[in-house]
Amino acid sequence: TMRKYSYNITKKMSSLVMASMFILSSTAVSFADVRDSKLEYLRQLNTEFRRNIDSVDTLDSNSGSRWQMQVDADLVKDRKEATRFLQGVYSVVPFFNSMSIKSSGGNYSINLQNMSSYDHSVVVDVAKQWTAEIIKDGMTDTQKLRAIHDKIINETVYDASSGNNAHSPAGVAVDNRAVCDGYSRMFTIMATLVEIPVVQVTSNVMNHAFNLVYIDGEWLLVDATYDDPVTSNGKQVLKHDYFLIGPTDSKKHKFDSAQNGLTLEDYIKIGNYIYQDVI
Repeated sequence: TMRKYSYNITKKMSSLVMASMFILSSTAVSFADVRDSKLEYLRQLNTEFRRNIDSVDTLDSNSGSRWQMQVDADLVKDRKEATRFLQGVYSVVPFFNSMSIKSSGGNYSINLQNMSSYDHSVVVDVAKQWTAEIIKDGMTDTQKLRAIHDKIINETVYDASSGNNAHSPAGVAVDNRAVCDGYSRMFTIMATLVEIPVVQVTSNVMNHAFNLVYIDGEWLLVDATYDDPVTSNGKQVLKHDYFLIGPTDSKKHKFDSAQNGLTLEDYIKIGNYIYQDVI
């Protein structure tokens, strides 16, 4: 179960204190265009996350906090663009489990909130501890990703009734109960710690979240949630059916069309652009 986005695209003026501000001017064009300023915006966000993963207060991601950004109206000119842009933000920064967007004086304010009861510094500490336990010298990237995938599954029970934490990486790291949002965000954090390019995918058509990772020259799909199935007898199961497979090879996974979200091509463009320094 994936948390839905919230939209309030109106002309009502609001008094917002901007904790972080990037003001970009662009023509609202597709994510598939690498010249799009939205891609540069996402690259800046991802670079901030990767560089400051040990000091997550840079992203103001404490429990209950709201991180507010202001962007040029051309970036999110209507509801469809808002959907796509918010999915892009979700794909590169894994610390927030509530997002909304409001219009203010011709520009848009994107509001991100950590609705988990835990500060994400706690999550990062757990992710670093787990990574230190499972990552050994000489491992290949495939072995590292498998160790991360297995650790998350072995530590977590899928539980759609566990509230806001379930949609946060804290659901995995602290409560050990989460839904797809939690699984995929914890995977993003741990893959980042071992310096493997990763993005989170939000599929509106599936109401589901999973990951793409860049390995051996291609983007492959990893879905830790589907590899941790809920069984009728409550027995815990660890599978690898959705570990490092081609993004179009799964019969269960569907990417959105440009009409309702980000396409597979969009996510690959985002990944290639934001990780241009390492791939």
